[in-house]
Amino acid sequence: MLELVVPYRDTRAAELCWSLSLPVQPALAVRSVELAGLTLEIRLLGASHQVLAWAEEGTGLLFTETVACLPGRAGPLPERHTVRLPGGGYTVESQTQVLDGPAFERAVERIRRAVQANRASLAGCYPGAPGALTAVLPEAAPSGVRWTTWHSYPQDGRLVRTRTAFRRTLSPMQRGRSDRRDGIRYARVDGDGEGVDGVRSYGAGSPPASVVCCHRP
Repeated sequence: MLELVVPYRDTRAAELCWSLSLPVQPALAVRSVELAGLTLEIRLLGASHQVLAWAEEGTGLLFTETVACLPGRAGPLPERHTVRLPGGGYTVESQTQVLDGPAFERAVERIRRAVQANRASLAGCYPGAPGALTAVLPEAAPSGVRWTTWHSYPQDGRLVRTRTAFRRTLSPMQRGRSDRRDGIRYARVDGDGEGVDGVRSYGAGSPPASVVCCHRP
């Protein structure tokens, strides 16, 4: 769990938008994770997150998922949406919960534990705003990858969870090949720089320790 070097903005859960077409946004922290033959580039933004999915060996960008407070630049966060993309099928689901003070604090603590249990995750909290965090927890899945994200808003007790799955369309040769190793690559930074019943710990294997880059303005 990183402390992001940026003041917490008093945004609202209702302002979260979703897109598969926005360009890469400036990130505060970045981690690249190799899972099931794909590379996920996880980016924490000042306004939430992006996940870039790359084909094997980083040869082609499959899609860029953006969930962030960018009104006017992206559509509303869907409860469920499925779309066929080049290379596979993409599904995203979202849920917003409103919790009272103690329940909200317990939920945030469970999210922190889930982050600690998943060495492929990337999560950040904000200075001066206890309980405000953004977390992305990826894992390998049958024929692809999936990840859960959390976005917490302590000012009104709202907790937004998204679940994304990408199921690859495999060639006959790929179907007969075992998945590549799970691992974490050193991250890079470009630009300037969530019991809640849905919280669970993800087993992402035991990849080597990684250095997470954190941009400091």
